[in-house]
Amino acid sequence: MAEETAIIERPIQELDLKGAQSLTGRLREFTSQHFEDGTHIGKAWPGSDKPTLLKPGAELLARLFNLDVELSVADKTVTHDPPFIDYEYNCNIRRAGTQESIVHIESAGSCNSKERKYRRADPFDIKNTIQKMAQKRAYVGGILIATGASSMYSQDNPQDSGELTIGDDPASRFEQAVGQVRKAENLDRLDEILAHSLKVFGDDNKYHKQLSGYVASRADELSQKAPQQNKEGKKSGRSNARQKQEKLL
Repeated sequence: MAEETAIIERPIQELDLKGAQSLTGRLREFTSQHFEDGTHIGKAWPGSDKPTLLKPGAELLARLFNLDVELSVADKTVTHDPPFIDYEYNCNIRRAGTQESIVHIESAGSCNSKERKYRRADPFDIKNTIQKMAQKRAYVGGILIATGASSMYSQDNPQDSGELTIGDDPASRFEQAVGQVRKAENLDRLDEILAHSLKVFGDDNKYHKQLSGYVASRADELSQKAPQQNKEGKKSGRSNARQKQEKLL
């Protein structure tokens, strides 16, 4: 796996931000007006005193600085025995509409199926998620360097706990959660996933509502597989999952 290297083709100060007394001042002014918690920035992860820059926030900074971002595959590994998937992406940033390169980063972002947040899932069920996560990390990392925003924001937590994280984009979190539901072997685990989904998405969020349906279906499957003598106990747990779904819907 290649180490990340960044080549700054031109000084960041040469990016013209009209009316700004300083780059940091301009960034703070812009982000205070346009960034929303949970959409453009996420909470600081343990050990960091800076909020996390999310991809929508990085995209806004790219527009502010008039930048084009080009991602290319640096390395890709897909094996079936053992099952493993790894993606690495390079990031090249140019002035929009030109071939003038400002920053080029080798192996700017990577993601693999052995990360703690993905270990419970079948790698081939979340192949697209792994690829998009590597792309997102490369994109955000490149923008942080190109705009000088790394003094204000950080990237993903490198010691991610493995549960759904507020810092990920909603579609990836949802896909990850569905994979966890499909692999859940008991109703207690389903309740944990549903409770964490409520915390991450919010009770009125479309992803949480959809996930509630998956949870109820998986609860039915588990109850049907259970021995006859355990059905009564599991039926109670299944009812709890269904009641939560009905309440949310």
